[in-house]
Formats: sequence, C-alpha cells, structure tokens
Amino acid sequence: MTGQKYWRVEGYNGTEKFLDVSEPVSHFTESQIEALLQRLVCRSLSEDEILIASKNKRKRTSLLEVSKQNSEGQITFMCGSDPHFSARIVSR
Repeated sequence: MTGQKYWRVEGYNGTEKFLDVSEPVSHFTESQIEALLQRLVCRSLSEDEILIASKNKRKRTSLLEVSKQNSEGQITFMCGSDPHFSARIVSR
C-alpha cells in the first residue's frame, strides 16, 4: 500500500533550506502551487521588480516564472533565484 501523497514545498537561500512544509495534494492544484511559489518569491522582491515581472510576456522579466522539471517521472515546480522555492509531490 502506498502512502498518502503530499506537496512538499521547500525554500532555499543559496544552499541553506529555510522552509520545508508538506500539504496534502488535495489542497492544491498545479496552478495553485505555481501561484503559491510566485507569492513566496514576491516576499523578497521590490514593488518595481514585481511590477516588471508581472507584465505581458514580451515585456516582463523572468523573476516570477515557474519552471517545470521532469526527472524520472517526478515533476518539480521551481520559482525564484535567491531565495528560490520548489514544490513536488511526495508519498509518506
């Protein structure tokens, strides 16, 4: 029997982990996880950086872009540079 699935959200400053939380997968859709990661990154940005990163695609910066990486069937969402945040589904 497999364990319940959780979103594991982690935050790093360089290589130092400062956030590590788990929430049941049923609490967030992928879109909501992407928005959560962007909100967490916004906490370290200035108002001008948030504004520029929120413009239409041709004029914005990549500060709030969420990337999706697939490694061995495990999808990880990532956002930010320093600090940066990630989210992936884990079982426990």
